Amino acid sequence: MKIKTLLTAAAALALSVGASFGQNSLDAFFANTVVMTSAEGAEMKILINADNTYTGTAPDGTAIAGVWELNEAGEACFTRQQPEAMPQVCNALGGQAVGDTWEGTTADGTPVTMTLVEGR
Repeated sequence: MKIKTLLTAAAALALSVGASFGQNSLDAFFANTVVMTSAEGAEMKILINADNTYTGTAPDGTAIAGVWELNEAGEACFTRQQPEAMPQVCNALGGQAVGDTWEGTTADGTPVTMTLVEGR
């Protein structure tokens, strides 16, 4: 899998989760790390922050950063700003606990497995 695809995934965090988005459902994200794993085993780590920012590290060590907000539908919308700007992508997010694993896709439709792991 190309690194750009995983970088796109970080911007998108295209999670296939139907849970409602709310402050309480995100508490686990603010204190922990989302690990996105491609079919080839490449991992990207994403930190979602309560201040509406996110940061991460691509498999090659490239730092990524951006902002997130809620849209009118209650979806989390992620806009990557670094290392290159990308369009905003909105998806459902919330309800996961540490140790949960779920399937998602990148903005280009590439499947990834996501796991919420303890700690930052």
